Amino acid sequence: MKLQWATYRDASDQCSLSRIWGGIHPSLDDIPGRIIGEKIGKKAFDFSLKYFDGKEKPVSMLEGDMKVYPNPIHSSSKELFVSFTTENDIIHLFDINGRLLQVPSKTFDEATKISRLILSKSLSTGIYIVKINNLSRKIIVVNKI
Repeated sequence: MKLQWATYRDASDQCSLSRIWGGIHPSLDDIPGRIIGEKIGKKAFDFSLKYFDGKEKPVSMLEGDMKVYPNPIHSSSKELFVSFTTENDIIHLFDINGRLLQVPSKTFDEATKISRLILSKSLSTGIYIVKINNLSRKIIVVNKI
């Protein structure tokens, strides 16, 4: 069996209909969903054009360049390093539930642009989030047995 459609819209319509017939998508949502989808799709496409024609720059190159290491951290060393930072960067540590933990003490090396964080010795095994200004990185703390 070979399936073929004349346009992308035809394929999209067929996909929507199969979701309705299969009971995955309630028919009451079909027409309102298509109307909203058409409006949002056009706006999203128009919004994205400025990123592809070079008129708008992506958010921040810092997000791609920022390195947090070592990851995982072992219990023998509770030091964490963050590259591409400044002395004025605000650094917070959160547990996986979003609770703010004690703010780690920080030293900054101007020459290398690396911040050295001293984490609490009582930090238990788990996953934590380091937030530097508005950028977040996941770190894993592993205690050796």
